[in-house]
Amino acid sequence: MIENILQYELPFIQRFAYYNTLITVGKSKFMNESMVLRQLGLRIKKIRISKNITQYNLAMQCNFEKSSMSRIETGKSNITLRSLCKIANALGVEVVELLEE
Repeated sequence: MIENILQYELPFIQRFAYYNTLITVGKSKFMNESMVLRQLGLRIKKIRISKNITQYNLAMQCNFEKSSMSRIETGKSNITLRSLCKIANALGVEVVELLEE
């Protein structure tokens, strides 16, 4: 049971650690928190539009207010991991796909 959970969670943890490294240490390009949030929001929006889902419908599927979804997509809201999982499930993608560039 634990092995199955770790198999699924490990890639996400590795990706999260990678982004955390970019934020705190910086490599060839430095990304601060607001840049990461904007990039994440744009990625969510891009996937949502590619699947022909309105912002309102995505918000309803995630049990969010439309205004909250708008703030997430514009990078003005510091999204929780729980909310990120809800969005990924509603879009039918893995959480890792939302974190990819």
